[in-house]
Amino acid sequence: MDLTRMAWATHEMQYANELYKVLHDLDYFLLRYGIEDVGQYTADAGTVGTFYYGVLAVYGAEPFSAEEQTKAFGKILWDAYCFGKIEEQIMECRIPMDRKSTYFALYDVDGDGQEELLLNWTGASMADTVEYIWGYGDNGTHVELCEFPALTCYDNGVIEAEWSHNQGLAGEFWPYFLYRYNAETDQYELCGGADAWDKKRGKDEGTGEVFPDDIDADQDGVVYYLLPADWDGNYDMEPVDGAKYRTWRESFLEGASEMDDIWFWDLKEENIAILGAEKPD
Repeated sequence: MDLTRMAWATHEMQYANELYKVLHDLDYFLLRYGIEDVGQYTADAGTVGTFYYGVLAVYGAEPFSAEEQTKAFGKILWDAYCFGKIEEQIMECRIPMDRKSTYFALYDVDGDGQEELLLNWTGASMADTVEYIWGYGDNGTHVELCEFPALTCYDNGVIEAEWSHNQGLAGEFWPYFLYRYNAETDQYELCGGADAWDKKRGKDEGTGEVFPDDIDADQDGVVYYLLPADWDGNYDMEPVDGAKYRTWRESFLEGASEMDDIWFWDLKEENIAILGAEKPD
């Protein structure tokens, strides 16, 4: 994207930081070393050339067009703003649409070296709220993830997606699914999820079963259901205690940190216009 324009328009430090990285790479490749020294390495398909240093046109490769990417993202936002349309579907929305509670962000959430477009479609009834994450590739834009807009992104490519409702036995624990980014498909894949049974909610009215005190080893009154990626909606698995739940969760997070610096903008004309796409008639 045009980082200079975004830095000027927003005064956000993240864009100045990205500009520094670009200038660093240009200095490294064009001034400090000659083409004979590193050209053969930056033109290959390795992870260094592809995901860190990028591909420079001077080495004979087709450069990535950040301008085309941001314009494609801008078209998605204009369609949402002007027509209430996302992915060729007319979305349910309040009339007039509550754009004050609909937001978007540009951020590299999956760690592939390119920014993704995030759109929180929350200007609608609870059942129709949604968050999209779009990526961009050789064939244009594509959806990486579509979920209820209660996402927590981690810096190892994992996303925690809370459920829209919590009407079961979980009590204060909010059920969620976990997704992990797959670099080969450039999409997020469902890994599993977690739900819980809070003893204070009483017995399971559906089965008549009482709270399993024998499983609740730490005696905190909560046990957990670990849901597989192909979960069919049934709770026919045995719940586990808190220690096993935390071990299961950490097997995905692996000490990762939350991405707490994702800056969302209101879905307004002046914000969409920065991306460079023309507003439709």
